[in-house]
Amino acid sequence: MKMRTVIFVLIFGLGLAACGNKGLGSDESALQIDKTNFENFLEDNGKRRTDYARILIIPNAGCTSCISNAESFFMDQHANKEILFIFTMISDIKLFKSGPISPYIGIDNVSVDQKDRLFDMGFHSQYPCTLKSEGSEYVSLIPF
Repeated sequence: MKMRTVIFVLIFGLGLAACGNKGLGSDESALQIDKTNFENFLEDNGKRRTDYARILIIPNAGCTSCISNAESFFMDQHANKEILFIFTMISDIKLFKSGPISPYIGIDNVSVDQKDRLFDMGFHSQYPCTLKSEGSEYVSLIPF
């Protein structure tokens, strides 16, 4: 009986640790995006960082339930012009454009990273993240 309890506690603890990690790993570079490259990305998409109070990056591949939660948040908040929503890591752009997000792709606070430029800049998370800033400097990505 004791062995069964120990195994249960061990498995439960490992499960909690895996969920708490959010898949971001211990590699600090996986949590950062170069500020200059990111602002160039925004500019190329007709956006300015200063126009938004919050920037949410939603990968289209990764943790299904986490992405679903972020997409639900998007559906509730898409009219909030203080939030910029960036969809990235899209494996099939045609499928993405025919999905539930498609009617909102053209609105001002939505950007679609069709070329995976954010991945090239260091966004390697399979979980939705928001950019955290201190003053005008981006310092890290934090789980949504």
